[in-house]
Amino acid sequence: MMYIFVELDRLVPHEMHDENHAREIADDIRKRGVLLRPIVIHKLENGKYMVVDGHHRTTALKRLGCKYAAATLIDYTSGDIRVMSWKGDKAWEKKEIVARAVTGKLLPPKTTKHEIKIRDGYLPFYNNDAVEPVIAVELTRLKDGY
Repeated sequence: MMYIFVELDRLVPHEMHDENHAREIADDIRKRGVLLRPIVIHKLENGKYMVVDGHHRTTALKRLGCKYAAATLIDYTSGDIRVMSWKGDKAWEKKEIVARAVTGKLLPPKTTKHEIKIRDGYLPFYNNDAVEPVIAVELTRLKDGY
């Protein structure tokens, strides 16, 4: 895993976002003046990056006029990463998730829950310091450049 800054126009989602939730996150980022946690991305063969986790943060940053996002770059093909549903009733194939991002046939919001193997178990990416550590990047850096 590597921490990078990436242009927002190079990001492609695999899921849609919920408008109300994106608005709430944008308001929170604006009030704090910082992006607390990075989004998680995977580099695609076409030079774009798939948003693995952080669709609402990505939408919020765009709405706030940012040009960049702070991101954790992962190897999505790693056997230590798995994709489950938030309801816990389905495991997803990573190939299908990538295909959704590439083709634009997006899943509904909060369909997939990405997890990473840590020691003997799996933990979700969200608020996980292993993949989304608290970084507190100033909003001005994301708007004007890093």
